Amino acid sequence: MPCPHSGGPAGHLETLRQELASRGWITSLLAPEGRRPSLFVQNPDPGAAALNDHVLAAPDRDGSCWFWWPWATSISPPGQVPEAADRVTSVLRATESRGTPAGQAGDRNGASPSACYRGTDMLKRRRRPGYAAGLAAVMVLGA
Repeated sequence: MPCPHSGGPAGHLETLRQELASRGWITSLLAPEGRRPSLFVQNPDPGAAALNDHVLAAPDRDGSCWFWWPWATSISPPGQVPEAADRVTSVLRATESRGTPAGQAGDRNGASPSACYRGTDMLKRRRRPGYAAGLAAVMVLGA
């Protein structure tokens, strides 16, 4: 069963896009012809522009629609848009480390700004061999 929405998966992603944009996040709905739509989300902090990713909307194995990360981890059902936005911003948010705001030059111990980002472990995780298989699993769901 496909994700029920008058606009299909793109309609769900547009609803999430509006929620994230209202919170000041940089968003762009991408819907190339012949491909599944995705929502590009970027941290609005100029020092944290590397914290960005795509969100997909697709049914799970039971046919229930969910928002998904590209590495096949569910975010939330589309009926819970504020919760989905909370999770997305939590993963892509820069954090402070040892009193130095993320995005500034290294702290007193010379740590790089990237060491302050909570989301960098997610970025590293995508480079592992299982990433492509996870993405393929999300793309097949509901097909």
